[in-house]
Amino acid sequence: MLNYIWLGLMVLAVVIGGCTDNLKAVADKSFEMAEFAVMKTSLPLVGIMALWLGIMRLAERSGLVALLARALRPLMVWLFPDVPADHPAMGSMLLNMAASILGLGNAATPLGLRAMKDLETLNPRPGTATNAMCTYLAINSKVRATRLSAQLQLVYSLQGSRLPLTAVRLFGDAARFPSTQLDPQARFLLGGMAADNNLQEPAARWWIGLNAPPDLDADDWNLRLAQSLVRAGAVSAGSEALRALVGDKKSLPAELMRRAIAVIVEMQDAGHYKTADELYRALLPLAALRERRDILYGIARIAEANYDFPRAADQFLEAALMMDARPPDLLSINARIAAADAALVASGTATLELACLDVPMVVAYRASAALWLQYQIFSRVIGQRMIALPNILVQAEVVPELLGANATPRKLASALTLLLTDTPLRRAQLDAFREMRGLLGDGTAVARTARMVLEVAAGHPLLPGNPSD
Repeated sequence: MLNYIWLGLMVLAVVIGGCTDNLKAVADKSFEMAEFAVMKTSLPLVGIMALWLGIMRLAERSGLVALLARALRPLMVWLFPDVPADHPAMGSMLLNMAASILGLGNAATPLGLRAMKDLETLNPRPGTATNAMCTYLAINSKVRATRLSAQLQLVYSLQGSRLPLTAVRLFGDAARFPSTQLDPQARFLLGGMAADNNLQEPAARWWIGLNAPPDLDADDWNLRLAQSLVRAGAVSAGSEALRALVGDKKSLPAELMRRAIAVIVEMQDAGHYKTADELYRALLPLAALRERRDILYGIARIAEANYDFPRAADQFLEAALMMDARPPDLLSINARIAAADAALVASGTATLELACLDVPMVVAYRASAALWLQYQIFSRVIGQRMIALPNILVQAEVVPELLGANATPRKLASALTLLLTDTPLRRAQLDAFREMRGLLGDGTAVARTARMVLEVAAGHPLLPGNPSD
């Protein structure tokens, strides 16, 4: 009956493939699974089976099987009353159980097949399971090695059938399938399928505590593990994986270094500044010139986020000068701004950026006669003559504004000179900048702006989903 079922499934697959114009996919999948069955399942078992069946034959000829059978005769006769005590099946079952108990799963498999073959010789109705076969199968299902082998074969099958989400959902129930009770190789495969589908939490749960698989470089494994753990929110465990990557090495290949920096950037973007800073500094001695620049820039960003602008300026400048960066390089521009003692700037958002970086400044702007006239009119209408954003925010002209005809070289040089040393004007500006940052809030401007846009969009009469639509 089973042969007819399999034949029906194959015929049905061919018919459906032909009807849906997917016959080539059916043929390709047939060859792929045939290769999987032979190369990944059958051939690896040939050598193991040859070895252990040979040991079984030696045990038989040396009398070891008979000795074991006599020693365990009372128990085996009680468990298997239908099997003669001196039958070869007894020896096969004994060796299979011994291999399973010792954790030799690969050895237990061929011995278990041999035991079933021997039990079949006692079967009065070939093809139908006997009581002894059922008892033997029930005993084996309780052996951990058997369960692990079955788990691995199931995971292999689902992976080979391109059903990764099915495998993840099947083994994703931590109550039914605790990670510690899963086969290590099955855990690695399941974690890979989960990570490939951006399911980082189950991937981290399956991978944590695993050693590097034999066919994977230890450094590459630590990076994959760290990335999965960080994305799953287990930052502490992820940082330990990165520290294991660093170890006592003197250097890291550029590709591994770039991937490690990318993981730390994710950690940094999630707000774990202290851990990210420690890991950046651990990687710094191992990095080549280009990667050192990226690390220094990351350290500077952390210092900037913590309002430690002098240290941020130092790191930005060191990063910018490390590779003789040219002005068109955005990183170089930001570094030079952060490291400046003072700045001469046109009005606009650049004034706000400089204030956030604690760079004292002088604002200058010269415009056409028409634009200057507009400024004079509107400034009187709205009652606001200041144009520098820091001045507008703190409602005080702490930043000198040299506009129009006042923006002469002599006046600009004189105003900048007052900011190059520790003068009252410089101190007043720095105090105003601190007050301004307090007015700007907690750094959630992007989220709040997005929320405001959504609120406005929700009330727009022309947008779908509006109640008035």
